[in-house]
Amino acid sequence: MIFLIITFFFFSIIKKYLRLEKQDDKISKKEDVVKELSPKKRLILSLIIGLIVGIYSGTIGIGSISILILIFIKIFKIDQVKSSGNANIIVCSLNFVAMITFILNKKVILSVAIPATISSMLGHYVGAGLAMKKAHKIIEPLLKIIFVILFIELIIQTIL
Repeated sequence: MIFLIITFFFFSIIKKYLRLEKQDDKISKKEDVVKELSPKKRLILSLIIGLIVGIYSGTIGIGSISILILIFIKIFKIDQVKSSGNANIIVCSLNFVAMITFILNKKVILSVAIPATISSMLGHYVGAGLAMKKAHKIIEPLLKIIFVILFIELIIQTIL
């Protein structure tokens, strides 16, 4: 919980430093505000976000894709579907590194992991299709629900 608060505080400082002006909460219909950032600012911001989310994902792991989607929407002003696509690519690479680490340390029960992986892939395929068809009706409410659940879970973990 504290890590999330520190992370968003850090992002607010970065946002001010890089002069990312807040626009309307609605994402502009033009390609993306990302193109308005200089390549240097885009690279610096991407590296910092990647490092922080990588540390968060490696230590806590819960909800890293939701955090990335929120960051892409709020900081880079990327639309919801593209934010989800970018976040999925990042989380896929994070999960690949974690998978290798766990397998090498013999911390995987393949008889559970393989069937769950197959059904999860099917679920991701269905979910991605829904997101592309009904992005505003699905992604935003789901993000809010996920953050509330994560917040409650982190409070419970902190108290217990």
